[in-house]
Amino acid sequence: MEINETFAGDDADEIVGAMKSRIAKNSPFAMRLLIGGMSKAMFMQEVVNRYNDYANKPLTMPDSSEEFLELMQREGIAAIFS
Repeated sequence: MEINETFAGDDADEIVGAMKSRIAKNSPFAMRLLIGGMSKAMFMQEVVNRYNDYANKPLTMPDSSEEFLELMQREGIAAIFS
């Protein structure tokens, strides 16, 4: 799935929450239920796991929303604008 959108929030947790909601909205019904039941930490881990499988990389799991966004930026998946 590809999402080409801008997400805004007061902090990294809000941004990850917005990403999670948007991805759930664009997913098939069963995936929407699965994503909706995930915590933000579980969502971030799932994204990293799927990216690791796709890119054949051993990226470590982020411990926070800030680390997740920094990791996505380093990998060229996301851009962060202040």
